[in-house]
Amino acid sequence: MKKLILFIALSLSVSASAQQFQRYQVKAGHIQYHTIRFILHAEMHTGPDGKMIGKSEQIPYVAEIRDYYWDDYGDISRDVLYKASDRSGKPLPEKKKFLERLWRDGRMYYLKNGKVAFDPDHLRDECMEKEPLFREKGWFKVLYPDAKPVGKEKTAGKEGIRYYVDAFSEYVLWKGLILRNVNYFTNRSGERKGNDWEEMAVKVETGNDFKPGFFYPLWYQKFTPYYLLDVDRITELIDGNPDLLEQAAASGIILRKGETLVYVTSETKLGKLSVVDINPEKDNALSIVFETYNNDGSVASSEQLKIDNGFYCDLDAGKVSAKPFPGQDFQWKGKPFSILQQAKTLGFYLIKSSKK
Repeated sequence: MKKLILFIALSLSVSASAQQFQRYQVKAGHIQYHTIRFILHAEMHTGPDGKMIGKSEQIPYVAEIRDYYWDDYGDISRDVLYKASDRSGKPLPEKKKFLERLWRDGRMYYLKNGKVAFDPDHLRDECMEKEPLFREKGWFKVLYPDAKPVGKEKTAGKEGIRYYVDAFSEYVLWKGLILRNVNYFTNRSGERKGNDWEEMAVKVETGNDFKPGFFYPLWYQKFTPYYLLDVDRITELIDGNPDLLEQAAASGIILRKGETLVYVTSETKLGKLSVVDINPEKDNALSIVFETYNNDGSVASSEQLKIDNGFYCDLDAGKVSAKPFPGQDFQWKGKPFSILQQAKTLGFYLIKSSKK
């Protein structure tokens, strides 16, 4: 099994490496940021001449805290954001998580208010569109081609370079990582009149050795099955995150509606399977959607099937039969326990997070 998965992974490595988004010069680490906002405090008093004199100042406070983690030079990353103060600037009794994000495989996934969704990774897309510039100058030059360095600045113990972007913003970068993102408000003439907000690193850690599955959080696992799984993710699951899977025993595995499995077929192809329905009125007939992949990542077969109690199924060809036949991958034993009985394949694996 391991040799097969490694062979498939290696066969894909040439095309995959060309799309790696390694935007940092540091392989792995963690930065904690504080988002600083400002309250305008104004005072009025009467001067010696009887005229009113006003005085105002901006009082900073920590509005949010963000923990940012990355690996593989930024090709994969995630962060967690917390509220630290209310809008008046008063600190909360304890920080309150309100957003989690995960960047991987060309998308940004996020968890907010208990719901998971995703958007394209626009920064990655833009850098890949201008890949020669990105490889030579880095992501910041792609995004802000006219930014000017204005000097060195030390933040959270790291000496970075400060860049002027425009009247509204400046950044401090260290090895491709943002240490400060400073934003200003201006008048109608474009002159800076004060601080709007900024995000500043307060702690930088590098060389982190993240546990398996750290960039595969539970909320993402529940979101990925079924339609977000592809041959690369299946390879990663089977070979790199076996603790996230439950392998079918020789006696088979009990299935329930809504569960998702990954598998290796009798022709040593990878695939995914989702249980659409188990119909108790028809001897627990099984309805599935599945997709089996060739070793180059293309789809070998993909469709929706109904497998009656006692029938056999070949996931390479999408074939169902009442009798055993060469190339079958499993038999469905709907009665009495809804068991998928694997044949001479290399394995069926239930994704634990989909378990009902």
